[in-house]
Amino acid sequence: MNKRQNKKIKKNRNLKRMNIILKELGQELQVTHKIFGNGYFLFYHGQKAVCHFSLKETPDWRYGIWLNSSNKGYSIFGEHEELIDKFKPTGCYFSFEDEVGGFIEKIRLIQKSPKLYFVDSMSYGYATVDYLEENDGYPTGYQVVRKYNEETKLYDIIQRDKSITQEMYVNRRYDEYIQEKLEREIKIERDRKLLFDWIKQIPNSVEEIICVGLKDNNTKHFIMSPRYVMMPVIKSDISQDRLEEIYNELEGLVDAIEEAGETREHKVAFEYIFDNTKDIKDCHYKYFKSV
Repeated sequence: MNKRQNKKIKKNRNLKRMNIILKELGQELQVTHKIFGNGYFLFYHGQKAVCHFSLKETPDWRYGIWLNSSNKGYSIFGEHEELIDKFKPTGCYFSFEDEVGGFIEKIRLIQKSPKLYFVDSMSYGYATVDYLEENDGYPTGYQVVRKYNEETKLYDIIQRDKSITQEMYVNRRYDEYIQEKLEREIKIERDRKLLFDWIKQIPNSVEEIICVGLKDNNTKHFIMSPRYVMMPVIKSDISQDRLEEIYNELEGLVDAIEEAGETREHKVAFEYIFDNTKDIKDCHYKYFKSV
């Protein structure tokens, strides 16, 4: 059996395993937006050994299935889309090993109380327990209060306030999140305007630059950093010394954008200068000299 045939067999076997899990889910839930993949970023798991999907019952959440390298086990996990950092079993709010039933039970709880479980994920489990003593001496729960210690200059005075109800905690944390989100969105939009205003000016401020392309690396399901790649196109008849000068100027501009920005959302990378506009045909934004 050659390598190509072996890959096809593994792909079909994994798709069959994945569809058995999805079919079981489909008996209780409405599965949507299925995307099959081979791994997590640079880490290869196998042909079609990864599946991302959504559920109609919880539209703001994202879910995944990872097949184990053996031909039996799997992990099924989920996280609210706004709280995704590392979308893998160990990096999400909840994960089950070889257990569709427990996963479905969790979905029903989220469906019934979406705000509660959003805050529970955001607070690393504080919203669904009132007060729990941990072995490390740091209790968890929505009745935990941390006060500032003047001697240590830390919030290491830990007390329990039984007057704090779950509803009070959830509403307070949720309102704080919404306020922080609004403030963050204002900063993100400010950074976006700053970046695009500077990029638009480059073709008119550097005589040898014909145009500048900007490629957006973000997709619906993946957030990249830096988000953009700047791809300038120059005239082909310039000296090597001038080329190096332009490169240094553009590097300085990228550094200035980095320093002026308040968030990580609209950062830009720059590595190469091109001499043909065909090289930037896949860019999402293109800016030419003003006539």
